[in-house]
Amino acid sequence: MVVQDINGFLSEWDAYFRYGNSTQQLNALDRFVFWRLSRFLTWKYGKRGYRCGMAQLLESRTRLGLIHLAGTVRYDAAHAGR
Repeated sequence: MVVQDINGFLSEWDAYFRYGNSTQQLNALDRFVFWRLSRFLTWKYGKRGYRCGMAQLLESRTRLGLIHLAGTVRYDAAHAGR
């Protein structure tokens, strides 16, 4: 449920920042979301630190279905030739 809520939020950011040169900002947002989700998972299972949650995210092949924003920047064909 938490990942679904996060994905809804991230898909809106993706739609807004889809066009243009925002790769660095989207990468930074990906790292932040990954770190915060790992902290949440650690807290959920009563552990300390963030590495327990990070290990869960990295062991999951799909990263629990989390959307990645890195690499989603697109350029409009009308503006590509400028």
